[in-house]
Amino acid sequence: MNTIRLRARQIEIPMRSSFKHASAERTVSDSVWIEAERNDVFGLGEGCPRPYVTGETTAGALEWIESICSSIEGGLNSLGDLKDWTLQYREQIDKNPAAWCAVETALLDLLARERKTTVEQLLGVQALEGKFRYSAVLSDEKPEKFEKLLSQYFEMGFRDFKFKVSANFDGDKEKFELFDGIASSRGVKNEVRLRLDGNNVWADKIEDANAYLDKVKSKVKIFAVEEPLRPRDAQGLSALSTKHDVSIVLDESMCRLEDVKLYERLPGSWIANIRVSKMGGVLRSLELVERLKATGIKIIVGAQVGETSILTRAALTVAHAAGDILVAQEGAFGTLLLEHDAVKPVLMFGPGGWLQYPIAADSNSEKPLESAQWGLGLEKTI
Repeated sequence: MNTIRLRARQIEIPMRSSFKHASAERTVSDSVWIEAERNDVFGLGEGCPRPYVTGETTAGALEWIESICSSIEGGLNSLGDLKDWTLQYREQIDKNPAAWCAVETALLDLLARERKTTVEQLLGVQALEGKFRYSAVLSDEKPEKFEKLLSQYFEMGFRDFKFKVSANFDGDKEKFELFDGIASSRGVKNEVRLRLDGNNVWADKIEDANAYLDKVKSKVKIFAVEEPLRPRDAQGLSALSTKHDVSIVLDESMCRLEDVKLYERLPGSWIANIRVSKMGGVLRSLELVERLKATGIKIIVGAQVGETSILTRAALTVAHAAGDILVAQEGAFGTLLLEHDAVKPVLMFGPGGWLQYPIAADSNSEKPLESAQWGLGLEKTI
């Protein structure tokens, strides 16, 4: 077999609006883009380095990818080779998960396309088809913009919501009142579900987190809070979960398979947020899914802000594998958030947050796109 050629670069796509949370504010996407090619067959991959999630930068990710290109290009011919490489270099991938995600997704796409099959068939997992329902995610915005976005989500039929919160309840109080008021006026108060995302805003300030949650519960019902404290503060997170009877969503606190050990025997209710880029690709994400199934910890399949349809497609594989322990799914914003996508077709939720896969060839046809039948089913537009 001829060797694989890897091409890596940064892509930045303007967003239609800014997205803000406690750790960052973003107005453009920032991804590492990979094209893997062999004998005129290509595969596409993406990763989203985020310093506040995995400690990676885009420049650092590209530098690391360049350092491993020779071992990939000359020594990888099969899925078995890819799995062996992933195991052999596990410690390096732990430090560069988003970078490896970009490489791995491109290689999986390439290997599947070479065999004219789907990534799911290549991996020996259940075929991907059906409906996937996404959460409405609202960033930490001023009340006027927040109300407009919230109203739009309700109008579209969303019933599952995630709010990015600040450390200041008085500043957030109006948002909870708006949520409760709109849900009540539409007669869906008993149908909606709300979780909060702190983005580690109360690091080492558990009493402040307790006070905030006490005030929130006087306004609205929440079922979970994501990353309220510093990452991997397992004892503090356990105390919050049991005190407030809420699930704790583990994002920055669940970046590697080994992290499961921190929580599986602690009191509390746990949900792992599996973002494919954060975990270091599809294979490692699927490995974590199987471990979580064994421990009883539930799953949210998350997304990085600004990711393209490449990572949306990869995340569908993981969400489908999660099955009954999937609590929610995030992402699939497509060109609702980005001015344009890097691939076609654009994988994007519609009314009610639903995404049907395979998607139709056009709005007037139920015939699936032929390209959805092999590889990741996406063609580059950049």
